[in-house]
This record gives sequence, C-alpha cells and structure tokens, in this order.
Amino acid sequence: MQTMPENQGEHAARRPRRHRVAMLLVASLVFIVGLVWVVAAYFDLWNMVGPRSFPDVEVTELDERQAAVIEVLRTEFAENPPGEKYSEGADEAWCANFVSWVMREAGMPLENPNSGWWRIPGVYTLEE
Repeated sequence: MQTMPENQGEHAARRPRRHRVAMLLVASLVFIVGLVWVVAAYFDLWNMVGPRSFPDVEVTELDERQAAVIEVLRTEFAENPPGEKYSEGADEAWCANFVSWVMREAGMPLENPNSGWWRIPGVYTLEE
C-alpha cells in the first residue's frame, strides 16, 4: 500500500480551499461591476460622465428663427435645469414640454390643439 508524504496531503487539501476563495473573489467582482452598471444605467449616469459641450453650430447659415432656437438650446444646455422647468412643475416626461418651451422662448410658440396653451405635454396630445 502506497501512502502520500505528509506535506503532499496538506497541499492537496489546500487546493480546493484556494479554488473556492478565488471563485468567491471572481463572483464578488462580477457582482460589484454588475451593480455599478445597473445603478449607472438607472440614474442615466452615462450622460453625466465626462466632458460635455454643446456642438458647434454654424448659425450664420441659418435664418433668424433657426438661430434663435439654437441660442435657446445652447443656453439651456449650459444651465442644465431639471425637466420640471419645461413642464410647469408637472411630474411627467418632459421631452415634448422641452420642445414646446424652446419654441416659445425662440418666439415661435406652438399651440396645444386641445387647450390653446403653448405647452404640448406629449405626442398623445396631438393624436387626440
């Protein structure tokens, strides 16, 4: 009957333990990276990271009304206010409100077909 040297048995017993520790570290790293990714996506942090600048727009080739829209957009981009500014404080998706607000500020207000007001809160309003 062949027996293992004493230190070889200890080495064999440590190997599964090291393997478990390594797997635990890898799993923890994957979990942390995944958690950071989910949080960043949820809070739309990708758009807040890194240098941002308003694109260069050659306004000399635009008419007066188009240039006014670009100037309003440039100002709002620099200020970066919360979306409620464009929705008169309403807690709703503000993308259509933003378009309505920009057009009004540029001197070309849109008109809500249902209320006659300048603010069009969404595409659904135009489909009714």
